[in-house]
Amino acid sequence: MNRAKLMAYIGFAARARKCQSGDFTCEKLVKTKKAKLIILDAGASGNTREKYKAMCENAGIECICIDELGRQIGKPSHKIAAVTDRHFAEIIRQAYEAPEQA
Repeated sequence: MNRAKLMAYIGFAARARKCQSGDFTCEKLVKTKKAKLIILDAGASGNTREKYKAMCENAGIECICIDELGRQIGKPSHKIAAVTDRHFAEIIRQAYEAPEQA
């Protein structure tokens, strides 16, 4: 994971209003298949992680887990975010899957 790029892209998506956060909002976006990518905070409860992983698997949406999500989107108390733009989802996914550079 290229952490610097990943965090920058998540911040860009949030500022562009292509990243929505909060449990109720994200659940709605997954169920309506408007979410292109779900991002969970590593500090989210086990029940929340299991709930969203199961929902995403059923909907065919990728779900990733990172540290300090709330800080990156400007909402420190939020533990889940949904990226609604496919281009932002793709660059975030690529940064997440990229190997760490030394």
